[in-house]
Amino acid sequence: QQTHAEREAGRCSRPIPMAMSWRWSSPYVAGPLVAAALWLGAPAVAFLLDPLRDVPSQHSAIAKQHRPAGGRLRLLWEALLASGLPALLHDSFCAAKFRLLCLLKPEASVAYQLASAKAIRKRYGAKRDQVMEIFLRKASADKSVVRPVVLFVPGAGSSDLAAYRTWGVRMSKVLNCTVVNVGYAAYPFRSIWGQVEAVGKATAWVRSAEGKEELGLYDVDFGGVVLCGHGNGAHLCMLSTLWSAMDVVLSTDAASKAAPPFLHPLIADGKNEGEISPADLLVDAAVGISGAYDLSKQSRFEQHRGIGYRSALVRSAGWAPELLEELSPEMLLQDLNAETVSMVPPISLLHGEWDGTVPVSSTHCFWLAIDRAREDANDAREKDNFVVFEEMAHGDVLDEITYQREDKALSQLVFTQLRSFVDDLTAWKKTKVQASASDAWRTSDKTVGGGFLEDEEGQEGGEEDDDDDDDAFDYSRHDELKA
Repeated sequence: QQTHAEREAGRCSRPIPMAMSWRWSSPYVAGPLVAAALWLGAPAVAFLLDPLRDVPSQHSAIAKQHRPAGGRLRLLWEALLASGLPALLHDSFCAAKFRLLCLLKPEASVAYQLASAKAIRKRYGAKRDQVMEIFLRKASADKSVVRPVVLFVPGAGSSDLAAYRTWGVRMSKVLNCTVVNVGYAAYPFRSIWGQVEAVGKATAWVRSAEGKEELGLYDVDFGGVVLCGHGNGAHLCMLSTLWSAMDVVLSTDAASKAAPPFLHPLIADGKNEGEISPADLLVDAAVGISGAYDLSKQSRFEQHRGIGYRSALVRSAGWAPELLEELSPEMLLQDLNAETVSMVPPISLLHGEWDGTVPVSSTHCFWLAIDRAREDANDAREKDNFVVFEEMAHGDVLDEITYQREDKALSQLVFTQLRSFVDDLTAWKKTKVQASASDAWRTSDKTVGGGFLEDEEGQEGGEEDDDDDDDAFDYSRHDELKA
């Protein structure tokens, strides 16, 4: 114990033993011990928490061969990344930056607050970054009106979706659809396979019982599910769409039914077996806005721009340049057979002429590959389209909506094109549902009341009522008619 006078004189009434000054809580002891434990335990921690652990087994050997040897410092850094602390700091920084920009512009701040009040935050997976924000469409007085559910995958892989809330509200209002903004983690927290797995998991959640209850049963079943992405999100949407179409064909093939080599990361290597089927991952349409669909060409473009040294494109592909072709939707289309091409849903591609991040030639080449694959498979679909917008850069559309710019000409053009595509899809789905109900009625020998389909004479099948109005189709009776 020391008195005030003794402390002033710098003397102590009782000397402290030397052993007590070197106790375990002393920084002179704890600091070197913690550093040694991290230095020695980094390989084990990095082995258990590897950022590239989501690479499928058929590609893991190639990825391991190309990973640079950085020693224990690299392993320690990867273990730190896998701990989630950098991701939390990154999300906090993005949210703080966006809110600061909103403070500088009151209109953007007001729009953000209104959008935040409408956002419904849900979790579609067990991981921290697997969250989504739902923007429900305005309820219609006519219960027979159904609209598709739009899954929007942003380009910046961040689980903090604050910057896309005004975009979700605007898209939901213009398209008259329920919009779901999907959050996911990009590299170095997830590889490309892990990002596609997150998109597939969000799609499966929408088609699940919980998703139908939250988003609307008839909108999901009869309106359909549309995958829409911007930038990196457009690439992930196309990969998920093509892989799910290929997996559906593999699952129905009798020769490979015993052990189908699924390609989608969500169901590859026996994951989620019996819980998620390839049909749950197949969407009704896909939209890509300013996306890169040939990663080899995009890698060369980035090197030509002088940013290849800091680009995460090759690193997110498992450090292997030869795996870029496996992750390129344009290359996948060249190897599809006619049956698989018929399973690929309608695709809409949008791009800006002034895009300096992803050249417009990327979308143009992908469009030519789609057209060539459709032609070879004799599957001409007029619903596929490709539109180039003049004087539009990579992020102009998002910036117009997010920061409430006065001139919203580009976003108006983009949303008009999206509305036309969604309306065509809704009409096509409605015709398809009516045809399936009509086929089920023709093969039925039971009377179905209600005035829509009747077989009053008890004959096998019957004649359709030509006076029925197509616009008054009762979607709530579809399950009964099909049964």
